[in-house]
Amino acid sequence: MADKEVIDRIARVDPVTAETMRGNPTTLSWQALPFYRKFKLLRAAVTLRHRAIEFHFADDGNHIVVLRSYPKNVEEVNAAESLHLAAGQLPAYLRFYFDNISGQRFLIVERPEDVPWLKNAESHQNKERALSLIRPLAPATVSPNSYSVLATAVRDTRLFELDLLINANGHVEVKTERVVVEHLPVTQTLP
Repeated sequence: MADKEVIDRIARVDPVTAETMRGNPTTLSWQALPFYRKFKLLRAAVTLRHRAIEFHFADDGNHIVVLRSYPKNVEEVNAAESLHLAAGQLPAYLRFYFDNISGQRFLIVERPEDVPWLKNAESHQNKERALSLIRPLAPATVSPNSYSVLATAVRDTRLFELDLLINANGHVEVKTERVVVEHLPVTQTLP
């Protein structure tokens, strides 16, 4: 499908972004997601005069949903997919979910190399503190249709511990969020 056709499809759901894409160099790319059968993540990288920006959409070839917006948009895609998450899909799903909602966006980190450290961060005391707290997700089954997960995540320059409840249909509830390290030596984590 030609880029013009895709941008025309985007214009039906997000005319302002489509106009920005038409007036600036834009690169479109699709990424398969392991928890969806039909929808893919559509990334639109737009080069503006002074900076580059990236827009996200869910695209099944016919239907486009604006992402990096309200959680209900992700839930719309989940409903269209009749999503039923398995425990093994939770890490990928949570990274996708928190990257594609507005408001409570977090960068889920399971390993030290997942964190966008500054180049000169090696000897920073807050990096050392953070390294001991970052751990892989360990989902626990709460019921046949829900999981509890303790996650570490970065937002701004803080490391958080998140206590999450995730339904198999993809609904995520942040039960608690607690800052565990302030002033991390990191680059900007969220656009």
